[in-house]
Amino acid sequence: MKLKYAIMVLALLAMPFAQASIEKPHWSVGDYWEYTGSYSIRESIAYENYTFDLDISTQNLQLKVDVVDVEIKTIEDNTVACYKTEVEATADGALHVETNFFGSQQSIDGTFTIEATGNIYFTTKNLSMVSNENDIYLNLTTDIPIPNLPSGRVEVAADYNPPLDFLNFPISKGETWEASSYATLYYGETPTSGPVSFSFECTSESGDECIIQSTFNPFGDLLMTDENIF
Repeated sequence: MKLKYAIMVLALLAMPFAQASIEKPHWSVGDYWEYTGSYSIRESIAYENYTFDLDISTQNLQLKVDVVDVEIKTIEDNTVACYKTEVEATADGALHVETNFFGSQQSIDGTFTIEATGNIYFTTKNLSMVSNENDIYLNLTTDIPIPNLPSGRVEVAADYNPPLDFLNFPISKGETWEASSYATLYYGETPTSGPVSFSFECTSESGDECIIQSTFNPFGDLLMTDENIF
């Protein structure tokens, strides 16, 4: 699996936390949340003689997160208390690709289904993401074959050092912030590492919750995403 596709799939599992409490919530073992909704990604890559535009949308996203334990993780010889969460997720949707290679235009359409299970670890201090370990089942079909697209069952894990503080409590409407880390992706025999950078904006509030919009650029130039709306 290409690195950029793996990161996009892992992003889906953390997506629901973008609907966050204004103040940091206090989790306990036994807490759980069930999410339903939709998700969209728009990606554009442009080179001198090549452009690539990708639109992905999920029509049916179902996700459950359970707090199952509190564990101690070691990050660069420092011990960090973490919530261990179990994740179960399913999603199906559609994708549309527009490419232009030396003036030759091509359109590709497809559908996909995703099933995922695994664990995500968050610090108890501020709910920063420490790591995730996931089994992902992906079925993807397109009307025109696309090389190197992932398919079938894959085991994927990622570590973030320092932990990725993507929620930045407390949160208020109109607030913008940045989060960055150095991530290591484990897929196959050789880990892949690189910087991860995210920017966020709280676009609306409703009671003690807010909706967050994220524009991010994980792993440098490997994935250039114009906008992710959660």
